[in-house]
Amino acid sequence: MEKLHAEKGEDVFVPTFSVIKAPNGRLFSYAVWAGGVSHALLPKTDVLLLGRVDGEPAMVEWEKVVEVAGDLLEPLDMYPFRYRVREFPSEDQLAAMGNLLP
Repeated sequence: MEKLHAEKGEDVFVPTFSVIKAPNGRLFSYAVWAGGVSHALLPKTDVLLLGRVDGEPAMVEWEKVVEVAGDLLEPLDMYPFRYRVREFPSEDQLAAMGNLLP
């Protein structure tokens, strides 16, 4: 996807859909939503790792991201399915989402 957008002259961050096994044996999917990136295409995952430019990272369940900052997610008609984001959540939104990381 990044190559396709680069050919069109668009600067778009396309996070990787990844799966990891937790210590309890549960598999879950995640992607990174990086602060400071003005345009990204997020995959729907179990959790998002939110990387702040000047702060601690946060791990947030997808449903909580949608509940608090769903207005930032624009669903796209494409496969694999992605959501376009053009801004990172505010500090208030980040605080409302919580953080699964210790």
